[in-house]
Amino acid sequence: LPARISEKIQVIPVVQTAERMCELVNPASLPHFLGGEIPDDDFVPSRSVRLAASSGEVVDGGVEIVVAAGKKDERGIWLNSHDTAGYGFTVLGTSNLDIIFGCRFEAEVTATSQSEQCNNKMPVAAAEDCVVEVCAPIRIKQASGGSFVAPAKGRLVMSFDNSYSWVNSKTIRYECVQVAQQTPLLSGGTWSASGPDDSE
Repeated sequence: LPARISEKIQVIPVVQTAERMCELVNPASLPHFLGGEIPDDDFVPSRSVRLAASSGEVVDGGVEIVVAAGKKDERGIWLNSHDTAGYGFTVLGTSNLDIIFGCRFEAEVTATSQSEQCNNKMPVAAAEDCVVEVCAPIRIKQASGGSFVAPAKGRLVMSFDNSYSWVNSKTIRYECVQVAQQTPLLSGGTWSASGPDDSE
């Protein structure tokens, strides 16, 4: 290659691709697999299906994100009081890839309740009560079938912590959705937060 071209080429490890791309290009213009915010299928149709097929995984939907080496990412969903959320995730790739996963619920604190807390001189204790640990942080490859019923209006937050890995970024496929209390099954039973009921 001519010197004017070879001077512009940068060779970096594959695991640093997403991080480097985000330094050069606005993440709003990049697909998830390059560290961006746009669904992969908008750039490369059926990318997730091809990746899953090549690794022997079953594609069942979800959102794909890349958590860079040494970084942490959080995703969540807003819930009203008594709403039920279902959540789960998997780290894509080889069986030795994992991540520190945790889940918490952050209750919404209104201005009125903040004012009451201050008048009662209990802002610290009340603020601690606004966060509920749903799943303590644990280093795992996947979690499935998790559910949570919101005790108040607030946000269910899934935390993906890759700060312990200084080399490998992790590609995560996750789902975090509000689910109906009871949904009919094809077999005629019902599904609830505790599982299927086929006692008929």
